[in-house]
Amino acid sequence: IPARCFADLRAGGALCTVLKVGLESAQAHCIPVAELSGADRSKGAVKKHGIVMHDVMKALYFTGQALCPRIFISPMLGSATLSKLKSIAARHQGGVVDDPTTATHIVDAGAPVVLPAGVEPGAVAAAAAAH
Repeated sequence: IPARCFADLRAGGALCTVLKVGLESAQAHCIPVAELSGADRSKGAVKKHGIVMHDVMKALYFTGQALCPRIFISPMLGSATLSKLKSIAARHQGGVVDDPTTATHIVDAGAPVVLPAGVEPGAVAAAAAAH
């Protein structure tokens, strides 16, 4: 669930949808609400959480409170990189668009890369080469 959904405190907003659909889904699947807040990581508990989260995300997409990512990938990138990025986008339920003005994310060959504090550029290149 996108973090911005938890900041939408309006009546009928995204947080309201998350709570409403989460509780309705738990009730429909006979999942006690107390089980959803527990730290149980057994296979059954994870499956129950997955069912509820799937229902919540479906409702957020349906109401337009969450958007599927639309990614513009610069044609300046190589074809191997392009196909790899397209498969990553598909795996995360994102779509690739041809127009950067309609994109929610832009991957550009000339964009500067910002590294977290303490991370050396050589370490990033070595990690990328290992994959």
